[in-house]
Amino acid sequence: GSLNVRGIELNITVSIDGYEDIHNDIRGVHQAWRKSNETLSLLAEKYDKLVGTYVAVTITKENAKYTDLVSLHEYFLGQGIVPFYRIAVPVKRIFNEDLIDEIGVFPDSDEAEGVARFIREHLLKGFTLRAIYYQMIVDYLDGRISGRAVKCKEMRDGVMIDSNADVYVCSVSGRLIGNLLTDELEHMITSGIEQRSIVRSQKCSDCFHDHLSHKSIPDVMRALINTTNN
Repeated sequence: GSLNVRGIELNITVSIDGYEDIHNDIRGVHQAWRKSNETLSLLAEKYDKLVGTYVAVTITKENAKYTDLVSLHEYFLGQGIVPFYRIAVPVKRIFNEDLIDEIGVFPDSDEAEGVARFIREHLLKGFTLRAIYYQMIVDYLDGRISGRAVKCKEMRDGVMIDSNADVYVCSVSGRLIGNLLTDELEHMITSGIEQRSIVRSQKCSDCFHDHLSHKSIPDVMRALINTTNN
């Protein structure tokens, strides 16, 4: 299990873009694959009882080939890790909006069919919020929906804090709430309510980012009940 202090869990996610050379090429670092796997091995060997460890894969045109996704998935299953996947979306904090037009996976693209096939065959398992998210992505890539059908948790709570202590509504919107080092709590609360309302009305309906729980729905309910009782 992961470290849990008064209902707060510590989870560490390692981002992987593809199997071996695909990851190295996308990251632009010759030993990126080896270093990422060494990090995962260290977490498993030294900190398995303290933290929850995850692997996250962002799917773009550069890693969307069906056979490549299967190779990556089967590798990590062999390591006892079930990766979770998301499609690349515009993220203001990393200034990738223009890049998404070039590398994003969209309906009717050459890559969409392979990605949807991979998700259907390998990820649509179990009664979890993530499986519901994956079904939404399949429906999007197949052209059945054009907007988000599963609400993101950050429509109601959660924030993203960067290395400058700036606090944002979420990791993709770019809507700044304030700064932990310079702003008063009252300002942060008022600003948070205002900025989250703007994000809900302007950003959420067509955002396909994967901010969902990794747990089963019964586990989510149990955690909510335990936190409320505490």
